[in-house]
Amino acid sequence: TGNWPRSWRGNLAFLSARPHIYKDWSQKKSYELFRHLKRKHNLHTTPTLLAGELFSSFQMFRGDFEPMAQKKVQNFKEFAALYPEYTFVFIGDNGQGDVKAAEMMVEQFGARIEGVFIHKVQKLHLTPGYAEDSLLKWEKMGIVFFKTYVGACLEACKRRLVSIRGLRAVAENAVQEFGSTAFKNEEQRYARHQELNRDIERCNDYLRSEDQKQVGYIPAEHRFARGSLVLTDSFGVGRVIDFRQNDGMYEIEMPRPPGTRTFILGRKLRWAFRGAPGDRVWTPYGTGVLREARERDGVHVVVLGKTIPGLRKLRSHEHKNKNQIIGYLQPKHIQVIKAAVGDSVTTAFGQGIVQSFRKSDGVFEVLIPWGNYNSERSPSATPSGRSPQGKRRGSTWSSASSADGVLVRAYLVASQIHRIDATGPSRCNIS
Repeated sequence: TGNWPRSWRGNLAFLSARPHIYKDWSQKKSYELFRHLKRKHNLHTTPTLLAGELFSSFQMFRGDFEPMAQKKVQNFKEFAALYPEYTFVFIGDNGQGDVKAAEMMVEQFGARIEGVFIHKVQKLHLTPGYAEDSLLKWEKMGIVFFKTYVGACLEACKRRLVSIRGLRAVAENAVQEFGSTAFKNEEQRYARHQELNRDIERCNDYLRSEDQKQVGYIPAEHRFARGSLVLTDSFGVGRVIDFRQNDGMYEIEMPRPPGTRTFILGRKLRWAFRGAPGDRVWTPYGTGVLREARERDGVHVVVLGKTIPGLRKLRSHEHKNKNQIIGYLQPKHIQVIKAAVGDSVTTAFGQGIVQSFRKSDGVFEVLIPWGNYNSERSPSATPSGRSPQGKRRGSTWSSASSADGVLVRAYLVASQIHRIDATGPSRCNIS
């Protein structure tokens, strides 16, 4: 029926490859972990630990896993003899001798072995003892190989070893815990995401066939909205048409031939454009104004405000300033910012001119004439609580003298400034 009686409680035993060591040192460490997990309700019972031996452990390091498998089976025989009324489910992996041990258990104990589930931690042909007929033999023995524990639980549920409620609980917890799992790199995270979602899809197919509520997928990172222009490795620039949450695939419409569509993984796409014409941008060569983002190749054309050594100095016919140069940059070298060097901005201290921008912490250096500051704020409203006379270091502002009076040098983040358009009502002039 798929309904698991709540009175049924299984025992738990570990067939360990670790040998018995003087005064049970290794076993004590394991039992400390078991007690901790039981207190946290991550284990329903305190397991039994059946230790290995030194000889089989030494043979393992020489690449011979047969003695380890035989020792595990011997321990299992002794344990099973204590509980003749019990049946057993064996869970292991294909990294060492577990598959060979499972074969011997099935051959010797028959129906008392209700299921064998082997975690595939390496390719099947690398499993110790693998032969040409192994796959057929394992299938006949009912040995199940799995990549995720959602997949293992699904196969157990089909064999009525786990309830449907238990299957859903395992799948929902896997989805919930995935986000807090640490991975070595993005490639590993993506591979595990794909494996888990594939098994969740299989799980949902089974739940649907049983008229049960389905489980949500682990959402893929949705970076590109519908209609966004993206750059692909093989096909150039395309437009996002749709996105699949379960596997992170984007449907992309390509310009040539017109109407052509393809499916590409999100990790293989890059932004074609960053910002719109007129946006202020940071580049490795200084700040500037984005003039154009070319659709054919994703190159950003940026008007840079000053001469930068190492760049090709291409004069723009649209700009009269001889110090301006044109940069042709890829999207990864562009970041949209609030204002560029030379832009007039309004701040809480008055109007000023952006002098520099630090990408490391997003801070703008703004030079504000004291006249502008004094007209809007009283001296007591300065960050120091006094009139800005002389230099003040290590703070968010400093002041300096000029021919026209005192200039306040403020260090502000993007939320503290607002750029004044060239066509706006006023411009801030600092000689």
